[in-house]
Amino acid sequence: MKGLFFDDEPRFRTDEIITMIKNRRAVPGIVLSLILGLLAFFTGLDPLVVALILGIIARQLIRSEKTMKTFMPGILLSPVLFIPAGIILYSTKLNISQITGLGPGLVILVAAFVILTFIIVWYLGRSLGFTRNLRLLTATGSAVCGASAIAIVYPVLRATPDDMSKSLVSNILLGFFGLSLFVLALNQLPEVHYSVLAGLLLPQTGFVEWATGLFGNTDLALSVKALRVASLIVILLGISYLSRRKVFVPWYVVVFILLSAIFSFVLQPPAFLRDLSSFLLASALAAIGLNTSLFPKDSLKLFVVSLVPLVFMLGMMLVFWA
Repeated sequence: MKGLFFDDEPRFRTDEIITMIKNRRAVPGIVLSLILGLLAFFTGLDPLVVALILGIIARQLIRSEKTMKTFMPGILLSPVLFIPAGIILYSTKLNISQITGLGPGLVILVAAFVILTFIIVWYLGRSLGFTRNLRLLTATGSAVCGASAIAIVYPVLRATPDDMSKSLVSNILLGFFGLSLFVLALNQLPEVHYSVLAGLLLPQTGFVEWATGLFGNTDLALSVKALRVASLIVILLGISYLSRRKVFVPWYVVVFILLSAIFSFVLQPPAFLRDLSSFLLASALAAIGLNTSLFPKDSLKLFVVSLVPLVFMLGMMLVFWA
């Protein structure tokens, strides 16, 4: 059971976390991450995207190494604390019953895009010399749900913060490019086609909402997006086996799956839990941004790699619908 649900080599032991909080070494960095997460939450935009950007900007503004050393323990600890809690509460946003109304054609379409993304990013990334973890993080973010998926897969892979920041920045670039493409070039498509493509191709839920808020059907797009999110369960099992040669599912992902089923079919979750999930994940990404350079090395190359499956699938669908 330990090897299946609990990491054999945690980044911080429980006693270390308690000690860091008790002696207040982690407090400044945690507070800073929470403040940036709160600011991102109240912008009205996608809080995860905004939080990462705010964290990167704040890091550039803090020029003193002494000041950064004061914040760093909390910056490193914040993702460890906030990602599990944010993922558990993310269950309030995944409505499984919403997926059951989709026809088999959309299920096949989503499966094809997810598989295609992993194949292209894996082999193209390998040809460019990217590490296995970096390819898997980038593929997961592009194929599933952007920053949230990257945050969930990150501990399973035991990836480095540097790998995570590179994949997050490239994923945000992909989101903004995709959003611009939809709003400026694809807005003349029939509403159903536009909405399905937005839910299928855009990496972050916020980008899907922005694109379909201007044109299209947001409910349909989010249903397609929810199907991509559901595929993360299968992806986690595959990725854990590839990286560890055994199946490993973090305990909080198990809780996420169970609560998703409960909130989809049994209970209606309180609305504030959805907001709390966004706030906690945003605070975690703000902390990651605080530990990220302005333009992490290889982010632009990763963006191009992740753009290939999006453009390929878009072209295939436009030809099919022509």
